[in-house]
Amino acid sequence: MAEDAETLTSISKRAFDSDVEYGAPKGHKPPGYESVVEHLRHIELDSIHYFKILCDGEIVGGIRVVPQDDMYCYMFGVFVDPGYHRRGIGGKSFGLVRNRYPQVKRWTLDTPIWNTRTKPFYEGLGFVRLGILRYEPAFDLVYYELITDSEYQRKTTPIGELQPEMDNVAVEGTIEGITEPRITKSARNGTRHRVAEAVVHDDSGSIRAILHEEAIDQVNSGEFIRIERGCVTVVEGERQLSIGPRDLLAILDC
Repeated sequence: MAEDAETLTSISKRAFDSDVEYGAPKGHKPPGYESVVEHLRHIELDSIHYFKILCDGEIVGGIRVVPQDDMYCYMFGVFVDPGYHRRGIGGKSFGLVRNRYPQVKRWTLDTPIWNTRTKPFYEGLGFVRLGILRYEPAFDLVYYELITDSEYQRKTTPIGELQPEMDNVAVEGTIEGITEPRITKSARNGTRHRVAEAVVHDDSGSIRAILHEEAIDQVNSGEFIRIERGCVTVVEGERQLSIGPRDLLAILDC
């Protein structure tokens, strides 16, 4: 599939450039959407499954899937050539991708809050809005979820049950009292990091949260959030939940 990187990049550029017709502010495009190097990197990464969309044997779009566990996949970078819009290609392609993962019960994706085209499309596929992702300041993304099995329960650990050394945990709670960021130095390799502290609490208890780098700017005090892929540590006898820039940090709708 590497030989298709240039074609996919060209189509991606046309597709996302057309978002200007649906509310896109100037300069607000997905990172790497017009970079052949970035598309090729996604094609070659084992952690990303990059599907090309074909119509009559011709490449007309792409979909990227990142499996999170046996029953949960995250989807991103979905695009169809504007010349093939309104033909049902996007919806049919998603159905075909879902069929490749029959064991998956939970799908998530995000889309810019200003995009008036993707909202009805994803909701028409059955996705439900959970809240907001804020990867960049002033650029909110709507966080969507699709549960394909009514008996499936989203994994969430009550804060009061978090134990030291627990990894890849998911918690939901209200964030309070975010401190001013400070610079710390890694004892392992000497690199400098920007961190801030906060408290996250639910009905079962509270925990000190350590926000790293970009995660600091993704939430505000008082917001009800969901954290995925967090890591529990103990410092001076106190539990801490480490939240890095690659962990999911969503502001949930109440």
